[in-house]
Amino acid sequence: KHYRLNFVVKAPKKGGEFNCKKIIFNFKNRIYIFRADKNYHSANTILEGSRILLSFGIRLWELK
Repeated sequence: KHYRLNFVVKAPKKGGEFNCKKIIFNFKNRIYIFRADKNYHSANTILEGSRILLSFGIRLWELK
């Protein structure tokens, strides 16, 4: 299981919206938690300005 925690530090003026089929947690479109291994994720093209994203990932293995 690969989880991602994304912080949008600086959002662009236009575009750059985050797309993911299933988001576990979303706080005001600034903080996201999602499963990167299960869900395709992307961002739209930035039309104006720039984006700064701080992203952390963790991979968890199931013990058998």
